Amino acid sequence: MPSLDFDTFIKRLKKAKVVAVVGATVNVEKYGYKIMHELLETGYIVVPVTPKYEQVLGVKAVAKLQDINRPLDVVVFVVPPHVTGKIIRKLPAEARKWLIWLQPGSYTIRETTLLEQKGFDYVAGFCILKDFLLQLKNTN
Repeated sequence: MPSLDFDTFIKRLKKAKVVAVVGATVNVEKYGYKIMHELLETGYIVVPVTPKYEQVLGVKAVAKLQDINRPLDVVVFVVPPHVTGKIIRKLPAEARKWLIWLQPGSYTIRETTLLEQKGFDYVAGFCILKDFLLQLKNTN
């Protein structure tokens, strides 16, 4: 259930440069690692957002989105819904220009409703890895 149609969202995503991965991890079995790895391989500048690690895949991590000191284009959530909701509630109004990607398992209707109420462009229910990054890689 995206706030934009999927194709429009993907067109904007292709133009993006800087992506934050909320829930980035050093555990190679987890999507927070796999997604970050593919984003880096695809050429995005990636900021891992995790209070657990100082760096992920050699990139300096930040504990929370508010610690990022550069403009962001996209935020990918790879955390449980209650964490996603807490973060969304704290997003400042200027963050509305970001594209929000909610990975499966990172949201419920509460989180999508909150994003809609706050006026964010988001996509939910698709996997950024298989529905975008791997397809993008295969077309290049």
